Amino acid sequence: MKNYIAVRHIVAVVVIFFMFVAFGLPEVNAAAGDFWIDANLASKHTSSSQYNYNGKTGNYNERNYGLGVSYDMTGTFEATAGFFRNSYNKHSNYVGVKVKHDFNIRNMTVTPGVTVIIVTGYKNTEIEAPLFQPIAVPSITVQYNNFRTVVGYIPLRLATDADTDVITFQIGYRFN
Repeated sequence: MKNYIAVRHIVAVVVIFFMFVAFGLPEVNAAAGDFWIDANLASKHTSSSQYNYNGKTGNYNERNYGLGVSYDMTGTFEATAGFFRNSYNKHSNYVGVKVKHDFNIRNMTVTPGVTVIIVTGYKNTEIEAPLFQPIAVPSITVQYNNFRTVVGYIPLRLATDADTDVITFQIGYRFN
């Protein structure tokens, strides 16, 4: 199975993102903020590298390549949308909002937050998710100048039958 990015995926992300920014929340149009391009890179499953679904065993995909865009709406809220290849080697799209608080430490900004997203691509997997699955992702971001690294934690065992939690890795570049 090829793990590639199609033009239609990029177009879908851009359209979803700008619809969200234009119509999502009143604060979006009040003041311009930071615009980020995000690269979804990898995940680490905490308890096992394999899953069982319908009596079959498979290996989790931990190379979750994809692209996303984020827009810092108010300093406390950030809109995000994108796509990636999920842990079951299926295409996933996401759109959501991150609630966060920045702490400036010398030349860096450290930002704890929680992103609430709606994601696709988990139907017919061990999670047995509907077409649109809500997920809350606590995260920590470290930013230096126009670059950032985001590490997220998805506690799947709390909400699904999965026997693992997931740590996610993303990098981003800010356009001013």
